[in-house]
Amino acid sequence: MAWYCLRNAHRLFSGRRVCELGCGMTALAGVLLARTGLPAEVLLTDGNDVSIRNVDTILSANFPSPLTTTVRTCVLRWDEPFLSQPTPYDEAFDVIICADCVFFKELHTYLNRVLLKLLKPHGTVIIFAPERGSTLRQFCELTQKDFAIQRLDTYDDVVDQRHHEALAQAERDYDPDIHYPVLVELRPIGGHAVKSGSEPKLEEHRAQVL
Repeated sequence: MAWYCLRNAHRLFSGRRVCELGCGMTALAGVLLARTGLPAEVLLTDGNDVSIRNVDTILSANFPSPLTTTVRTCVLRWDEPFLSQPTPYDEAFDVIICADCVFFKELHTYLNRVLLKLLKPHGTVIIFAPERGSTLRQFCELTQKDFAIQRLDTYDDVVDQRHHEALAQAERDYDPDIHYPVLVELRPIGGHAVKSGSEPKLEEHRAQVL
């Protein structure tokens, strides 16, 4: 995802508010995007407090001077009810990115609600995920009631070349089902993010500009 985001940074992210969901211990894509200075804002989120603390450390080490991009982090847990009051991030983001976040089928509904909650009515979700059996297909089937879906198995010449080289060489450790990231783009149907049901808890961890 980081490679794709950087290669398409001007087209997809320039001047936009970006949120990375499930950024993990490094938030590689979001951090690299912020370093370009192209997005107006990048919010890095994960459900694990330890991950966010580590991302804070990475930001402190790699952002020694102010940039044009505002960078924030927060803990975002998908499987807990939201507090009743609205959050400052409701319909706030032009683009939401996430990688390999759909393999837990029990979280599909919650992820769908997070996307609806945080995305602007005419925003775009960019998901990279391997098939992992039927998990990607099942997530797309769930989201199709709320989003127009575009699936791209081929989306980058370098990634595609490396994929076919690995297949041709029969690399022992390469299994496309768990290693090859499919690109899925989601856009709210009708340009309006529909709120549905109870939603997850957004707990801001860090709000200062770095």
